[in-house]
Amino acid sequence: MIRKVNLRRRGPSGPTTSSVHDIDLSDVAFAAAKETLQTGINVTPWIGLFGELLSPTSNYLVWRDRGPGVGRELKRAYSNILGRFVARAYLENHEGVQNLIPIESNRMLLWPGHYLVSRRAGIEGDMPDWVGWSNSGFVIAEAKGSHETSDWTKAVWPAPVKLALKQVARAEIIRMPSTELLPTGRIRRRRGSRVPFKGWVVASRWATEFNSDIPDLIAVDPPQDGTPLDDGEFGAAELAMRSRYIQSLILGMGYKPEVLFEQVTAPDTNLTRLVVEGQTIEEGFSILLTGAGRMAMNSSLDGVFARELAERGIPAAIVTLSRKSIELLMAGSISKSGETRRPQERIIRDDDLIITRLTPDIDFDIQLASRDSS
Repeated sequence: MIRKVNLRRRGPSGPTTSSVHDIDLSDVAFAAAKETLQTGINVTPWIGLFGELLSPTSNYLVWRDRGPGVGRELKRAYSNILGRFVARAYLENHEGVQNLIPIESNRMLLWPGHYLVSRRAGIEGDMPDWVGWSNSGFVIAEAKGSHETSDWTKAVWPAPVKLALKQVARAEIIRMPSTELLPTGRIRRRRGSRVPFKGWVVASRWATEFNSDIPDLIAVDPPQDGTPLDDGEFGAAELAMRSRYIQSLILGMGYKPEVLFEQVTAPDTNLTRLVVEGQTIEEGFSILLTGAGRMAMNSSLDGVFARELAERGIPAAIVTLSRKSIELLMAGSISKSGETRRPQERIIRDDDLIITRLTPDIDFDIQLASRDSS
């Protein structure tokens, strides 16, 4: 399902371009599923591709009535959450950003002993939403969602974008001090230094049936500074970010990374094999996501329960973490297409996650198979 927005985009050196941009709601749903796992946000309209929240009469991204939520606080909360979903979908599918991890604190280790993301010294205020990776290296990104009524097509950035730019500017990625034993026996010490990153601000100004506005999306990539990663550092940092990202998904699914890494190589481990409309999709570790929370799927009875929810029309989705993805990571591989694929209408996936949206008419089966039988 496609909905349109007015997009204004500016890179580090400009200029600002404007266009009508298509947003695939499957991409937004997939982004929402990852945010659900990584942050614990328990918002389920993404399972139905936001159909219950969107205006049925517009081909633009227009919310029903006055928009999701009743009252100022709930509307602000929904606006922020939906802003994260749309921004993440845009960055992952249109700007090549991958391995996004929520920034949890003012000082967060990305790779112990090597890199951390932190708030600049002497500066107060909130940190941005994510740290991630792209072909150019580290990425710091901030999302905004707003019901602001001002004109977002003017040359001056609106207030939410200005605030987001300040948040990105507060962050820095630090290459931590290190020591290295040289072949001569001498010790070389390296001071800590700032690592450059690609910054992104993605802000959504919502349109509703009530205000009759056209929805706006602003994407800004501000210039940054720092000492670039050398070739040796680049590959190691990319693998570290990939590992950090996969571990965040594993934790969000309710597993311990060290336990799952051990299980994925055990010959007697029971893995989930998902079959939808007669097609085997993937083998891995699965959970059931509903409005009530998450549930590990470890037996055929769990599949029966999921089918009952689907038949009753209760919003639910099966999330599967690919065994192949974990095995590649354990082997030190960073090969990954980053492509979002839709092998079936109700399935959205990339190289790591498979999201199966359960509907009353879906024909699916959850099979259990040991690793040796895959």
